[in-house]
Amino acid sequence: MVFLIDSTYKTNRYRPPLLDIVGVTPTRVTFSATFAYLEGERVNNVVWALERFQDIFLRCDAIPQVIVTDRNSTLMNAVKIVSP
Repeated sequence: MVFLIDSTYKTNRYRPPLLDIVGVTPTRVTFSATFAYLEGERVNNVVWALERFQDIFLRCDAIPQVIVTDRNSTLMNAVKIVSP
């Protein structure tokens, strides 16, 4: 399974960042895995959201082998911390 992670900033009236995680199965079915409005654009906020995603969605033996992000440094640093 592959997960695509993207974060949008300042796109709504209240301007909180939105973290969106979409999954793609081996049969090419896509699904919205989770989303979270974050307090800010800092790494610790994204780490918190990714840890909650792992706690709720993933089993210990089912950690994804591929995580795709755009070249957003905050997302890349958070993924390194949560899924080394």
